[in-house]
Amino acid sequence: LQYDAADLVIDGGSGVDTLLGASGSIDLSNVSNIEAIDTTDASPTALDLNSADLFNVVGDNALNELLNDGAKKIIINGDTTDTVTLDGNTLWNIDTNGNGLINGLSSTYAEENVFGGTYVKFTTSAGIDVYVHANLVDDTPT
Repeated sequence: LQYDAADLVIDGGSGVDTLLGASGSIDLSNVSNIEAIDTTDASPTALDLNSADLFNVVGDNALNELLNDGAKKIIINGDTTDTVTLDGNTLWNIDTNGNGLINGLSSTYAEENVFGGTYVKFTTSAGIDVYVHANLVDDTPT
């Protein structure tokens, strides 16, 4: 599915669906039943996610069929021109010498080979597992 800010509703329905992003930013308030967001293109995209939006976005949790652990989960793909902020944490510039991750977000920063790529798993305070492509994450925070 291609993201278009003019769409009133973006619903992936059942099964595993990917929302293809556009340059700029993506508003997830009208998006549901999406299991992956892909912002890979030649232009920068800022993806600002929060647990409340993600709970609605994930919807039917179709990824549980691929990684059966019961947790709701979503995959975030992008390239090095993109930035991901999750519950107020900018994932490319994590400073664990300060407060580290905030707002209940947790991660071991370990790279996992799942879903056909290399991802770093973050778990939100709402218990949603967010698999962010490794090229979008500072997996060796200072």
